Amino acid sequence: SNEEAQPFSTNYPFGICVAHNGNLTNTDELQSSLKYSNFRHVNTDSDSEVLLNVFAESLTNELKAEQTNKRPMHDVVFQAMETVMNTCKGGYAGLYMINGFGLVGFRDPNGIRPLVFGVRKSGVEAFTSHVNEDGLPDSPRSITSEENLDYCFSSESVAIDTLGFKLVRDVRAGEAIFIDMEGNCHSKVVHKSPTHTPCIFEYVYFARPDSIID
Repeated sequence: SNEEAQPFSTNYPFGICVAHNGNLTNTDELQSSLKYSNFRHVNTDSDSEVLLNVFAESLTNELKAEQTNKRPMHDVVFQAMETVMNTCKGGYAGLYMINGFGLVGFRDPNGIRPLVFGVRKSGVEAFTSHVNEDGLPDSPRSITSEENLDYCFSSESVAIDTLGFKLVRDVRAGEAIFIDMEGNCHSKVVHKSPTHTPCIFEYVYFARPDSIID
């Protein structure tokens, strides 16, 4: 239905929206918890909206704790994402956009749904920077203050190629990648025991033959 068309958004905290590929297997349980424990209203039956509200509530709780324990924003986001990974069951990959703070790419702890990301310099120049030991591009601050990077997340590498980005790597199972407003890239495997067990249908049915997955 039109009501279940993505992206979903919520205005608290900050204003957050989500784009999501996958299915949660404990949607009813999460909806009940959001309604009766967190007093959050879910407007549709879409598990994407549930995934949004679980993150929004987790981020709110982390921000409240942040008042007495100062941490960088990416650490706050990763702690909230750990709660999401431990709470939401099923196969999912997606993006959260946090108004005024940045973008979060994430993949479920079993790596069931695919997610890759790419990078390019803003404008028409090709990306030539090296990646660090975490498989992330050098941040703009370590290149020059005059160069900015664009990032792209997709379920298939062909989208990265078509849009003129350079494929960096797959998002790992249980990993969250946070890109802040300055274009700096932070990553962490937030689930304590991820297991890479991707869906075979992504390879033989959904993906284009020229896509690179895992």
